[in-house]
Amino acid sequence: QAGQYATLVVETENGKIARPYSICSAPGDKTLEFYCDLEPRGEFTPLAWDMTVGSEIYVQDEAGGSLLFNPDLDQHLMVATVTGAGPFISMIRKLKPDPQSHKVRLLHGCSYGYELGDYQDELTALAVEPWFSYTPVMSRPWSDPHWEGERGRAEDVFRKYLDQDLTDKIQVYACGHTGMVANIEAMISRAGLPPKVLRRELYV
Repeated sequence: QAGQYATLVVETENGKIARPYSICSAPGDKTLEFYCDLEPRGEFTPLAWDMTVGSEIYVQDEAGGSLLFNPDLDQHLMVATVTGAGPFISMIRKLKPDPQSHKVRLLHGCSYGYELGDYQDELTALAVEPWFSYTPVMSRPWSDPHWEGERGRAEDVFRKYLDQDLTDKIQVYACGHTGMVANIEAMISRAGLPPKVLRRELYV
């Protein structure tokens, strides 16, 4: 389902290395797409970055995760840090052919603009549609003198958009850095909203 993750596995001389990654592609797509960030000191991504066409990488049979789209509500406010946007991209791609009455806003946080990858162009282009809004947020805007998006951390601008979008049919989603998710959770509590308003997934 849109919002779930798959566990990717590579085999090395020293054994298998497995890591979970959120699926960006929409359910039913012929290919699986993942939003990954290179961690030079990590075990998995340096191997993945060195792969070429024909290299073997394995996907465990069953997708996991409970960060799923709530079809029963109309207003959806999604907050992500960098690759945490992966599950939301899958949801948005699934909705794109027929969004019905749903309204979606994605706040996409990053430190540097390049971390948004090609998804920034895709989501910005989609934001001309009346049902979807895309708001990139950069925490280090001095690194890009041409930056025109929001400035600060994703959670810094979250409350402004929560106030704009708040209805009795809102679902909030947060995915990414543990500190961001904790801050979103605290702000929802301070706003007097019940815990069920938030669906979350932590990247550690």
